[in-house]
Parts: sequence; C-alpha cells; structure tokens
Amino acid sequence: MLGVDHQTGRTPTAAGPHLESLERQLSCPICLELFSKPVLILPCQHNLCRGCASRLYETHNPYHYTGGVFRCPTCRYEVYLDRHGVGGLRRNLLVENIVDICREQQARDSSKCASTSGDGGEPLCAEHEEETLNVYCRTCQVPTCSLCKVFGAHKNCEVCLLSDVYLSRKGELARAVDALGARRDGARAAVEELEGLAKRVAEGGRRQRDTLTERFEALCGVLHEKRAALLLEVAQEEEAQLETVRGLIERHQGAQRDIAALLQTALLAVEEQPPAATAASFLLTSGELLARIRTAAQRVPLPVPKSDREGKEHLHCAVGTEQAEAALRSLDFDGERF
Repeated sequence: MLGVDHQTGRTPTAAGPHLESLERQLSCPICLELFSKPVLILPCQHNLCRGCASRLYETHNPYHYTGGVFRCPTCRYEVYLDRHGVGGLRRNLLVENIVDICREQQARDSSKCASTSGDGGEPLCAEHEEETLNVYCRTCQVPTCSLCKVFGAHKNCEVCLLSDVYLSRKGELARAVDALGARRDGARAAVEELEGLAKRVAEGGRRQRDTLTERFEALCGVLHEKRAALLLEVAQEEEAQLETVRGLIERHQGAQRDIAALLQTALLAVEEQPPAATAASFLLTSGELLARIRTAAQRVPLPVPKSDREGKEHLHCAVGTEQAEAALRSLDFDGERF
C-alpha cells in the first residue's frame, strides 16, 4: 500500500512523483487539499479556495460589510477588498481545469479495475488479480487489463495502448503547467512593472508638491513684503494728515480762547449800568471793543478740510487687488502626468 504524505495529509497516487509534485502545486495553503471550485486568484498571483478565502477574510474582518484586508497565507501580501469581499476576486479557470484533470486521474487510479500489488510493482487488475493494467479504455477513461477487454466489463468499449494515452495526457498536463507558469511569470512581470510605475507616480507627486510649496511660499513672501510696504505708506500718510489736523485744532482752540475773553469783556460792558457822567467814557471805549469784535468775527470760523466737514474718510486706500485675486483664483493643476 502507498504511504501518507505527511506534508499534505494525502495518499500519493500511483502516477508517480511528477503528479504528486503537481498536486502539491495545486493544493490550497489553508486546507492543504486540492483546490475546490471556485478557485480565486489573489493580486499576488497565489490561489485560494473560495471557501477558505471567505473564512480567512471573515476571521480577520468581523465587520466586513464595507470591506477589509487579509494577508496571503503563502507570501503575506496584504489583500484589500471592498464591500463585495472575496466576491470581488477573479476566478482562476486555468487552475480549475488542471485540478479537474488531477481529480480525474485520482479517480482512475482508485477505480474498481485497479489495485496495487503488495510489493509496490505494476498496478494489477481488481477483477483479474494476475493481470497488469496494460490497456486504456477510452470509453470509461480508465486503465484496464486485456482480459477485461475480451471477457469483462470493457468488452464493448474502445481501448488503446496505455503508452499512447500516457504520452498524450502527460503532454497535455505539461502544456497546461507551462501555460500556468507563463501566466504566473507574466503576472509577476506585470506586478513588477506596476510597482515601478507606482514608485514613479509617488516620486512625481512628491516633486510636484515640493514645487507647489516653494512657489506658493514665494508668492506669500511677495504678498507679505508688499503688505508691509503699503502699511508703511498708509502710516506715513496718516501721520502727515494727523499733523495737519492737530495744527488746525490748536488754531481753533487759540481762537476759541481769544473769543471767550473778548465775549466776557463785551458782556461786562453791555451789562454795566453806568451813571450819566460815565456815558462819555463808555462811548470812548465801546468803539475799540466793537472793532475788536468785528475783527474776531472775520477770523472765525477757521477753514476745516472739506472731507472732514462732509463726514468722509480722509484716508482712502486705492490699491487695486482685483486682478491679482482673480489670477490667484484661476491657478489650477493641469493634470500633467508625472
């Protein structure tokens, strides 16, 4: 009897080490069995049974209704999934077909027409224990013996030499393996190319960000310098105009004091009730007082700046920033490829 493969947990087939090696390549890294349909291909190009992939995904993402992530059990590559979960992964039909071929071979090896001799030699027919399996039944697609063709269950079937089917099947399997290997190599090359593209895109993005940051810092520097210069001009103009206004205030205050003193003198003269003997002295002094009042009346009011009298701003900022603002708002990223 054949022993048990301690790595896969399966019994090796009678087809030899080549089929056993192929079975190991077509085994799920989780359940350690041949892949069960549907077979899903991960972004890292490794494969999983859908059932195993679902259990692995749900174990690592208990709240997986909006997506999640798990690691490939073979290479530890992080696989990100959206809300569709493992349903968003593609099926590997080529692997499924090769697994079907392996399962068919296993079924033939364990068919009722075949058994293995106790000494590990050629497989023997289960119906005719002394006969080796030396022909292949095309109708039933199993190896059988010559007596089964002549007298047994396969007497009405189409048979051929085992060597013919062996070479054909081995060539078919070899071509399938080569095709799968080519697909794997192509996928690996595509991944390497895309990873290089991702690095170039990231580097281009970093350069664009650095360039934009430098240019906008330069613009901000110009704006700060211009603002400081304009604020200085405003402060200087403000101080000049305040100096003029302060001078006018002092002149008005001086006139106000002179008029107050003159009014007080005039009021005293008007309110005084002199006797008739002093009327002459009043008339002598009143003439000079009237002349002083008329002169003061002509000096007041002193001129006041027109803008102040109309309640308007005396300082007016005439900086035209509309075009600059429009130009800044029109700045945009042209979407050029990195």
